[in-house]
Amino acid sequence: MATNKSLVCIVQFGGSFIKNIDGTLTYEGGEAHLVDVDQNMSFDQLKSEVSEMYEIDMSNLAFKYMLPANKRTLITISNDKDLKRMVDIQQSSPSPEIFIVAKERIALNALMPLPPAAADVNATPSRASTNSIIESSTAMVCLDEKPNRLSAYWENAITGVGQTFKDAHAFRDTLRKYAIARCFAYKFVQNDRSRITAKCKAEGCPWRVHASKASGKTIKIKVLKDVHTCKKDEAATASRPIVTKYVVADLIKHKLRDSPDCSPADIVNEIERDYGLKLKYSQAWRAKEIVKEQLLGKDVDSYKELPRYCEKVPRTNPGSIATLLTTGEGRFHRLFVSFRASLHGFEHGCRPLLFLDSTSVKLKYGDVLLVASSVDANDGTFPFAFAIVEQEAYESWKWFLLQLKSGLSSPRQITFVSDMKKGLKEAVREVFNNSNHAYSVACLIKNLLMEVKGTWSKAVKEVLSEIIYKAAKTCKSEEFDACVESIRSISPDAGAWITGLDPSCWTNLQFKGSRYDQVSSNVAETFDSWSTKASDLPVLKFVDNIRHKIAELILQRARESASWFSALAPKAEEKLQKEIEYAPSLSVSVCSQLTFEVTDDHVNVVNLEKRECSCLSWKVTGLPCRHAIASLQRIGRNPYDYCERYYTVSCYNQTYTEAINPVMNVDSIIHRKPKIAAVSASRQKVDLPRARRPPGRPRKRRIEVQEVVKKTTYCSRCKGPGHNKKTCKAAIGELPGDGDEKLLELPDLDDEKLPDADDDKLPLPDIDDKVLDDDELPDDDDVKLPDVDDRLPHDTERLPIDVDKLPDIDLDDDKLPDDN
Repeated sequence: MATNKSLVCIVQFGGSFIKNIDGTLTYEGGEAHLVDVDQNMSFDQLKSEVSEMYEIDMSNLAFKYMLPANKRTLITISNDKDLKRMVDIQQSSPSPEIFIVAKERIALNALMPLPPAAADVNATPSRASTNSIIESSTAMVCLDEKPNRLSAYWENAITGVGQTFKDAHAFRDTLRKYAIARCFAYKFVQNDRSRITAKCKAEGCPWRVHASKASGKTIKIKVLKDVHTCKKDEAATASRPIVTKYVVADLIKHKLRDSPDCSPADIVNEIERDYGLKLKYSQAWRAKEIVKEQLLGKDVDSYKELPRYCEKVPRTNPGSIATLLTTGEGRFHRLFVSFRASLHGFEHGCRPLLFLDSTSVKLKYGDVLLVASSVDANDGTFPFAFAIVEQEAYESWKWFLLQLKSGLSSPRQITFVSDMKKGLKEAVREVFNNSNHAYSVACLIKNLLMEVKGTWSKAVKEVLSEIIYKAAKTCKSEEFDACVESIRSISPDAGAWITGLDPSCWTNLQFKGSRYDQVSSNVAETFDSWSTKASDLPVLKFVDNIRHKIAELILQRARESASWFSALAPKAEEKLQKEIEYAPSLSVSVCSQLTFEVTDDHVNVVNLEKRECSCLSWKVTGLPCRHAIASLQRIGRNPYDYCERYYTVSCYNQTYTEAINPVMNVDSIIHRKPKIAAVSASRQKVDLPRARRPPGRPRKRRIEVQEVVKKTTYCSRCKGPGHNKKTCKAAIGELPGDGDEKLLELPDLDDEKLPDADDDKLPLPDIDDKVLDDDELPDDDDVKLPDVDDRLPHDTERLPIDVDKLPDIDLDDDKLPDDN
């Protein structure tokens, strides 16, 4: 009995049917949407709703459903009567399903969503006019024998005379896809905004289409000779379908939206696998650039919005700095950004320490990203400021430091850690003339390996890096001298290079300022990880992406500290506890009320009033050393009271107190339509920078020089660490197994059989005449002396040999057999 109850149907599309062992069908993959269907809905209404939902052309698709008690047969819906019958049958079904599948001539596994550009075509043919020509189509020879997925929608993209398109561009795009699906190439006879005529490229083939303006921008097909006479061999040469970058862009747009890191090589492989189309790498690359522009916007529009972005930064984040600099031609030159949250966190929570570096990632027009960061109480990298400049040089670094200085309010002395090349040393000295400047040990090692010529293995480089780090961190002069001698022993040139540097610029032993044992930093690596995937973004989105990353970092670390209950941050707490555990084993002598002598391997003088120890560890780290802790425990004072405040949890919380607010909706700017409006006279006009991309593929990852942890070697004889079997000092016989060697057994010689020493016929061999190679020597366990009788001449008279008259023969040790 019919009922007006509405059904909520699951409309599935894009998947495929799988036949089970029992003969039932199962639908897998694709997309699913819910649609309300009742007795009053017409079949055309259902098709229209589904077409709008999936953005597909329904001309080559069919509607199917299965009976509730029969999962082996698909029932077709082709008109209103079929749809009403389906509603009646499925009333008792809890989740009725409608499947959108290709018609019988199209393989079920060939279904895919229609590319967005194809939705622009109005594919409703009208009656042909009297002066129009139309002929029936014939079968086309396809270049690829594999099923072409595009044919499901594109082979009937052009339906006949009277078909209209919104403009000439839409018609050209449709014609391009139609030719690819039917495997032929065409050429334009006439091609402009109002008239387009094309014909098949094959010699003598009559296929031809002509379209012209109907009304406004609308293009209408007036003539279509849909007949091909070209053969397969001609199609393989003259009529090969033209696959343009725009067609490929339509195919990959949905993929790049979900996977923006997809490489051109991946695109080439997927297009050939899915559609049977062979592309060049350059085609895939250009298609990807088109899609990126569609999804992310044009570079020129992004640069034009930079002045507006810089105006909004201090409005949305009061106290922030955003400075934009252009050339005399109005082109982009430099951009500096530092948010209020970063400025406040550095002033109130971070150590007076700034790391300067540039990332290895080059932006699209060859620009360089300069960064400045500090460290928080838990030794985490804290981003402070960043800038986009034309190149890394003295002028750009000086401008960056001047902008950075304008944001600092406290008069405290800052220590800079950086590379000393590319103008950094001179720029820091000029802008911050009273500050201390130290080499970054990671940059120092990188420069050493680049400047000192030598064919070093990876192991030698690791050993050199380990020794240099040790020399930089040690506070004892004898250890530093030993490290320098070790470098000289490995490479005299490297030793000369190291000694040519000023030790006060890179060693804890002689550095005059305070860098809190931070000899290197991963500041550039942090920004590299953020900017590697974003380097291809337009500049506005790139800048806002960094803002977003810094905001996430601040929020994440603010949450982490909520679970800390100690006075110091976890890493500082761990360092201090190690020193506290070692302190009771030291001997303390009181010299005065606040001066002590603490003895371990050496006598160390501790001055609690000045917070100094002769071992220099307290000064270098900012945390009391074991000698200072032993002195404090002697007089009953708390070591935590003598730690630098920059290690406390309260200082850590001050670092991440403020948040970074959103500046503007960058995505809305990209996709908005241009409006005719008066531009503010005070706002800058910024054009693309005048720069060329360097040849070759830009490097995505920086060459890192990390601190190397040396592996401990163990002796195979005594099992002790730090040496091997050859250098083992254990006495022979002391260790088990030393007396198990087999002694060399010599055969008994009969004196009567030995010839006289005065016998002239006895030639004594010269041992030095022949030197045996290692591979010619027998194994140790198989050594047996030959029978003496075999080597001596057999004389009729043999006399006993007088041993005292035999000549002395010196045998070299390396020519004797082993003991075994």
